[in-house]
Formats: sequence, structure tokens, C-alpha cells
Amino acid sequence: MVYQNQDYNKVGENGLIDIHNHILPNLDDGSKSIEEAVKVAFIAAEYEIHKIVATPHYMKESFQVESSEVQNKVKEFNKILKKNNIDVEILSGHEIYMTTDLVKKIKSQKILSLNESRYILLEMPMSYIPNNLEQIFYDLRVLGYRPVVAHPERNEEVIKDPNILFNWVKDGIIFQLNAGSLFGIYGNLIKKTAFSLVENYLVQVIASDAHGCKEIEIDWLARARRKLKEICGRYAVQFFTNAEYIINDEEIIYEEPVHIKTKSIWNIFDQLNITDETS
Repeated sequence: MVYQNQDYNKVGENGLIDIHNHILPNLDDGSKSIEEAVKVAFIAAEYEIHKIVATPHYMKESFQVESSEVQNKVKEFNKILKKNNIDVEILSGHEIYMTTDLVKKIKSQKILSLNESRYILLEMPMSYIPNNLEQIFYDLRVLGYRPVVAHPERNEEVIKDPNILFNWVKDGIIFQLNAGSLFGIYGNLIKKTAFSLVENYLVQVIASDAHGCKEIEIDWLARARRKLKEICGRYAVQFFTNAEYIINDEEIIYEEPVHIKTKSIWNIFDQLNITDETS
């Protein structure tokens, strides 16, 4: 799995794609109304984002919007956007919280992949990595799915040791970075982790993870083009081309991951003394 040489300057010339967005109204903790959702799409269009995968949460004892309802909402919302001359297409998906019965629910077709592709968006707990994560990955791949794990840079175990992701990346698991993490909107530790994951090729695609009408969340996705080029040069192109490959159900681009060197004890002390920036 090796990075393919592409022209960075052509990235986004046909518009950007956001594969993780809570734009659909009244389904989860995203948009609270049709008006707010329309405004999100309008802002996205201003930033040349022309396709958005709507990924409402699918969480036990919280948000469990089944596939048929998401698909119906997507159809209705696309009609509203067309009526308002907003050049953004909404695609269907879920952000699926990892549970022991995840595979059973996917088999029952209650859960959506990203734009009906083989790629399926998963969410880990923020404070730990599930003990059965390896089994979840295996079971999904047996069913023909490719796991895409959302915002690993926000997971506490990954923050402590980003090398946790190394073997999974080598095995073809895909990790999605939140654009805002590069700009410190979740705090300095997460920002540092995001930079480390990018610099060492441990994440493969970027998205907004926008929750409703917060312009800053959409803005970061557009601004990330320049930021990623500053961090990793021409490798930056893969974050945006991979979003397109995912919704088109094509093979994504990988760069060979690098095992991060262990930090000295002084680096650790410095990191622990950092005060998080909050959004």
C-alpha cells in the first residue's frame, strides 16, 4: 500500500468531499432544524464542498436512526437544497458507535455504510480502545466492509501512544482525522496528536465532523488543504482524494506508516504541563 504521486495543486478543483457530517436535522446532536441544515449546506458550498455524507450517530440507548429513515431524510433534504439552488449533494451514511452487537445490526441492514460503499464509519469510545476491536475489524472484513475509524486523535489511549494505530494501518484499517484537530479546537494535546498521526502516515482521510451550523467546523476542512501541505508536502493530497475514492467505492491511497520514536521523559513532562485549548 504505497502513496501514488498526484498533483497537489489539483486537489479540490472540482470541489471537496466531506465524509463525516451531522447535517441532517433532528436526528442526533447535529442540526436542530431544516433551516440550520440548509445554512450548513450553504456554508459548505461557499467553501467549495460539493458532496457531504450525512452520518448521524448510531448509538445504543441514545441515537438509533435506522437506515430507511436516514435515506428518506437524505432524499427530502436534497430536494430542498435543489429548490434553494445550493450546489451540494447529500449522501447517506452512519457514524456507528462500536458495540458487541455491531455486526448483528449490520447484517440486519439497520446500519448504513458511506454512500452504500464497502467503507463503514466507526466511532471508538473517547477514553479507551475496546478489547474486542480486533475482532470487530475482522468480522466486518469477512462481511466485505472496510472499517474507517473516526477521529482517533481524540482517543485517550491514542494520545498516550499513537503507535497503537501502526499495525492496524499496516493491515489496511483506515483512520479519519477531524480537520478541526489540526487547529486546536479540541485542545493542544489532541492537536499535537493530530500532527503526529499526519507526519507518520497513521491517518488516511480528513473530514469536518460538523455538528450543525458552526461555520468554523466547515471552514477547517477547506483550510486544512494548506495546513496539511505545510506538515507533509505532497502527501497531503491523499486526504482529499481518499474521500472521493471512499464514496465511489474505490481503493484508497496509502502511505507506508512510520513507527513513532518513543519520547524522552522530558517531552512527556512538557506535554503533561500543556493547558488544553477549548473550542
